[in-house]
Amino acid sequence: MITVKSKRIMDAQGRVVLPKPVREELGISPEDRVRVIGKQDEIVMEKYIEEQIEEAQMCYVTGSASPDCQSFSGGIRLSKEAALMILEEWKSKQ
Repeated sequence: MITVKSKRIMDAQGRVVLPKPVREELGISPEDRVRVIGKQDEIVMEKYIEEQIEEAQMCYVTGSASPDCQSFSGGIRLSKEAALMILEEWKSKQ
């Protein structure tokens, strides 16, 4: 696996262009889906292959597939871990 370090500027719509060597290494083509996970001070992006992970099991907050992921109002899917994270954040802002 190659390591590519480069600086990119996010545009007004929140888009960032991935370097070509990264797209090639991961086999990412136009219209492919990617999964984006935010963890403290880093962003992890990986190619999303629907056959590997059922979208119905994907938590919107953690980005992880889990059998305990459940649908809530508005169709948002959360794992127990994500619900607890949101609850803690909610309490800290009170």
